[in-house]
Amino acid sequence: FGAVAIGIGMMCVVGGIVAYYFFLFAPIVALIEGKSAVDALTRSAKLVIKDWLTVLILTAILIGIWIVASVIGGIFHFIGPAFISSIVGDLIRIALLPFSMAAAVYSYVEARKKVDGFGRAELAAAYSELAA
Repeated sequence: FGAVAIGIGMMCVVGGIVAYYFFLFAPIVALIEGKSAVDALTRSAKLVIKDWLTVLILTAILIGIWIVASVIGGIFHFIGPAFISSIVGDLIRIALLPFSMAAAVYSYVEARKKVDGFGRAELAAAYSELAA
């Protein structure tokens, strides 16, 4: 029974990473392009497929950041109460969130350049629409 549970758990983890990979741009697409949830997921998958290597590297970096934050938080588990390790890990993730989001948006713009010929003028127009 234990081996089956581990196998199912590993399939869920791998499936989650694959879904994260293909749907990485979905929030950005919904915000900048104004797509619905399902359309944003579809568009994100299409953008990822066209620029798969860059997105794969970005995904590895973002998952690595999460792992490092969890390990650092885990170190504090041995020093004090368990909730301290959780708080420290969360604070590290919060501190690094702007950098990971900036990397995701940069990768999105690069994918749009390859797929749609999306350039600086289109980005400025999309941003001005969001600001209005």
